[in-house]
Amino acid sequence: MRKSGPNPLSISDLLGQGNATLERLRAGARAADRTLEATRGALEPEVREHVWGAVLEADRLVVLVDSAGWATRVRYAGPELRAGVAAALGKPVKKLAVRVRPR
Repeated sequence: MRKSGPNPLSISDLLGQGNATLERLRAGARAADRTLEATRGALEPEVREHVWGAVLEADRLVVLVDSAGWATRVRYAGPELRAGVAAALGKPVKKLAVRVRPR
């Protein structure tokens, strides 16, 4: 026998209501997408293919790449990368951390 009560809400309904936890997750995902797009846009085409994640934490840009060799290339481009991301996002980027995480 089924108990009567409120019907469960779908994820899209919860997001539409502005549920605080889900809204924070959605906002974080959008910010990460913008940061990744800005990061890739500031890199040379052959390098950007190997960048698969980026997040801006305060003034520190963390970039995820698929191998150590490409991590070195991203670190080498650090000053230009930081300036390009800062200009694209309108936020200061003072530090760069590059992490190797295979896809």
